[in-house]
Amino acid sequence: NLKTLTLEVITDDQENTLEYFKKGLVSACLSTTEKAISGCNVDFLGYMDYLLVASPEFKRQYFKKGKNHRNNLIEAPAVIFDAKDRLHKRYLERFFDIHDQSPSYHIVPSVHGFKQFALLGYAYALIPRIDIKKELLNKQLVELFPKAVWRMPLYWHSWKIQTENYKAFNSLVLKVAKKYLNSE
Repeated sequence: NLKTLTLEVITDDQENTLEYFKKGLVSACLSTTEKAISGCNVDFLGYMDYLLVASPEFKRQYFKKGKNHRNNLIEAPAVIFDAKDRLHKRYLERFFDIHDQSPSYHIVPSVHGFKQFALLGYAYALIPRIDIKKELLNKQLVELFPKAVWRMPLYWHSWKIQTENYKAFNSLVLKVAKKYLNSE
């Protein structure tokens, strides 16, 4: 029973969005934070699986067999969303113990442009599997390290006091998320 609703979508890294919510700049948000703030609900949506990918040509050029993966990851150009995007750096720390060095980054603040950079062979990228299923299937993109998948938990934060439209919208978000995100 969702009536006509006008949305303004604000995009930012999922680690920064809770600040918008706390400041009252948004009515709900997607976040990696599990803890609810006072007066709010928090619902687990599922996991977004991030894969480190590149075009086959890029992989051949920068990730040759037998070469040191740490050096490859540092020497090859990477792409990040914006200056606040820390996911790539955290990925390198977590899976490859790279703390003191980082690759040269291209900054592309567009989901479409980010994927295009990887497809065109300009850089390697950490991209949600859900966004590149077709490109993986068609072998336009290949996983660089298939065992190193970042499972990002996502939570939906909303106010406890809800109008009918707000309640219907939040229910719709939860329903759609369950369909597309991994819950285990």
